[in-house]
Amino acid sequence: MFAQTVFSLLKTVLETANVLECHIMICKIVGYWPFSPILCNIWVTIDVLCSNSSIIHICFISIGRYIGIRNPLHARQAPLLVSRRAVMVKIALVWVISAVVTSPMTIVGLIDRSNVQPQPDVCRISNRYFEIF
Repeated sequence: MFAQTVFSLLKTVLETANVLECHIMICKIVGYWPFSPILCNIWVTIDVLCSNSSIIHICFISIGRYIGIRNPLHARQAPLLVSRRAVMVKIALVWVISAVVTSPMTIVGLIDRSNVQPQPDVCRISNRYFEIF
């Protein structure tokens, strides 16, 4: 029963990250970027942060499922896998990894605005190296 609670907690955090990504609809609805370059940089940062967080959460959930299938008796009783503290550490680790991946884009956007806003009415990542990353 506790393993189900662990999965529910991870799933809730994943869904929160997905809901935070709904802000990308601004440009789709209006058709252009109506806000300042600083908000564009914040918008791109949040977009990349939430996208990475979603992907890494899915990876952590998949690893937990793999361990549960591979060794079901050990997975339910291992405090390093299913304790509340372990889950909180995993969630914090996901957000820290996402922030580390996102921070270069934020810094590059602050140094040169054209990396996140190539035109005054467009807000998107335009740095080729970060697009590959």
